[in-house]
Amino acid sequence: VVLTTRDDRDVEFRTSLWVVEHRGSLYLRAGDKGSNWFVRLKAEPRVKVERAGVTQAYRAHPEPGTTDIVNQLMARDYGLADQLIGVIRDETQSVAIRLEPIPDQAF
Repeated sequence: VVLTTRDDRDVEFRTSLWVVEHRGSLYLRAGDKGSNWFVRLKAEPRVKVERAGVTQAYRAHPEPGTTDIVNQLMARDYGLADQLIGVIRDETQSVAIRLEPIPDQAF
């Protein structure tokens, strides 16, 4: 997916990320709590996600308690690529982010 976040000057930033589904919701994973996109998302949780050509507004909710299951789902869905990322990423710094759709709202 492509995640669009905004900074405090209202400048948009686009970041390509992996996404998984869990219990009817989409989840992202920040591999590092200091990632620029994650810092922007925490400051302004209204984000935009483009997936399969469709763009939707969401409210992003960091959910550290679901990080383990999101890590497992990422490993299942992205296989070897996720394993390679795991070599350079400290899993203890990962944070799951649940995306809650915001119907009919412009970003």
